[in-house]
Amino acid sequence: MTSFVALPDRPVQLAAVLAAFGLNATDSAEGPAVLRHASGRPWLIGRWPAAEFMSVELGAVQVAVIGWCPVTAAALSRRLRSVRQLHEIDDLARTLPGSFHLVAAVDGVVRAGGTATGTRRVFTAWIDEAGGYVAASRSDHLARAAGAGVDEDWLATRLGFCVNPPQAGRSAWRGVHAVPEGSYVELSPGRAPKLVQWWQAPRPSRGLADGAARLRDAIEVAVGARVSGSRVGTDLSGGLDSSSLAFLAGRSAGALVTCRWAESDAANDDTVWAGRAAARLPAEEHVVLHRDELPAMYADPGCPPDAEEPYQWLRTAARARYQATALASRGLSRHLAGRGGDELFTGMPAYLRQVIRRRPITALSHLRGYRNLYRWSIRGTAAALFDPIDLPGWTRRTAGRLCLPPSRSPLSLGWGSPQWMPPWATGDAVQVAARVLRDSAAHAQPLAVGIGQHSVVAAVRSGGRLARQAGRLYADAGVDLVAPYFDDRVVEAALSVRLEERSTPWRYKPLLVEAMRGIVPDSILCRTTKGEFSTDLRAGLRRHRADLLDFFDSSLLAARGLIDLDQLRVSLTGPHPDNHALIAFDATLACESWLQVVQSEVR
Repeated sequence: MTSFVALPDRPVQLAAVLAAFGLNATDSAEGPAVLRHASGRPWLIGRWPAAEFMSVELGAVQVAVIGWCPVTAAALSRRLRSVRQLHEIDDLARTLPGSFHLVAAVDGVVRAGGTATGTRRVFTAWIDEAGGYVAASRSDHLARAAGAGVDEDWLATRLGFCVNPPQAGRSAWRGVHAVPEGSYVELSPGRAPKLVQWWQAPRPSRGLADGAARLRDAIEVAVGARVSGSRVGTDLSGGLDSSSLAFLAGRSAGALVTCRWAESDAANDDTVWAGRAAARLPAEEHVVLHRDELPAMYADPGCPPDAEEPYQWLRTAARARYQATALASRGLSRHLAGRGGDELFTGMPAYLRQVIRRRPITALSHLRGYRNLYRWSIRGTAAALFDPIDLPGWTRRTAGRLCLPPSRSPLSLGWGSPQWMPPWATGDAVQVAARVLRDSAAHAQPLAVGIGQHSVVAAVRSGGRLARQAGRLYADAGVDLVAPYFDDRVVEAALSVRLEERSTPWRYKPLLVEAMRGIVPDSILCRTTKGEFSTDLRAGLRRHRADLLDFFDSSLLAARGLIDLDQLRVSLTGPHPDNHALIAFDATLACESWLQVVQSEVR
């Protein structure tokens, strides 16, 4: 896996820096790569796959692209010929396709940034051995080098539904700062780090047909260059997201192996649609991992992907590892996943608050459809639709409603999903989370112009961060997990389409459907349903409930005064008329598992 540290041009003891980050360990046949400033001092140190690294040096300008980018070093050099200042490199980040870190040094000043979607992140911290602030690709590596402890305030906000954009720039570690997605950190000798925003969401101005053509081009680049002539795997769950990627990959891959998890619920029609897709898609093999061989959900709760931060998809982590092993056993080293499709193409009803002022008849038509789908009351809908509150005000108001269950929270027409602390969170934990929210309100800014666009960007970044962690589960088995929908250029293409045309209650993922016309058979594109896995969820809970209760017997969250174990046991063993409590439990389980891993590593 990729791991790097970037330093401005200042005197450092290289051996001390390597030791602080564990980069001089003998777990690799080769030592870490070291790129140097003109002075001879290091500016980039790390390990990365050779195929995912490209560097160019032109005079005082040095640029490294770490990740996947289908651009040659010669082409990159041509793009850099006119660059004289650090900010001029921003154009590369805005235009290069792929998913990568872009790190550069100009006259001793360093620029380090990741993606706008959260799939590649950057963190900063003061490291004594480095003589000041550095930037790195992993927050846990920085924490280890800095001797930083867990940020318990941040941890309290992760116990339930309390992950909100205003505090998304924080890390799980005290003294380790997350660079916001779409920004980079500038490090100069003797100066504090400077954050610079390089990315903004496009204004949604394109029509559906124009936007679909642009989206198709972006996805074709994202998929085609990654699989060209190669033997690759793809998801084929039966959903539109994975089916689209599979048919695209099938056009240029040397050989294709599809893979899906079988579901337990006979009412889930994923099987039917996956079968239809497989019948129309030539492949070397269509692998189905049957429910009898798959680990049940909630198996191995003490095995998160890493120690960086809690992993919210922990209940399926054992299944992901099993799939990764199955893919590796078939000789596959790259697998395409449909992650990101829901966040990007389903849409958030909050867009109606923008559209109603511009196209009121269209907005009211859409609103009628959503009311029928979600059984919203007329009074509650009207109150949420015309709520004038801004993001800072919404954040402050949310802080006072953390104990309200989701069913009594405002409708999903606000600035974010309902924020909720579970009943097993202690009073102290609730107070801390509320304080964090209130403090974050002072600097809360929308992620895009307009609440509708903001909502999608927030969802994409949340999903991108989770996909980043999921990739480590597969990397352990030697499989590169690829999520093309999270590529910045793909996201930009989707966001450029008018809100009311890419999201509607009357059509299922209309933008993706139109983009895939002629690539995916119409008999597949006509699907209007989505698979539902609550049966697998509840079966896994029944099977592993005793294991989960045992897992919390020596709870570190309880020892820190953040959860009430008795209340947690009552909730875990009681009836669950909906999935709200189980989703909140997933968040708490992720925090507990992460804390236990962190403590074991410290020992």
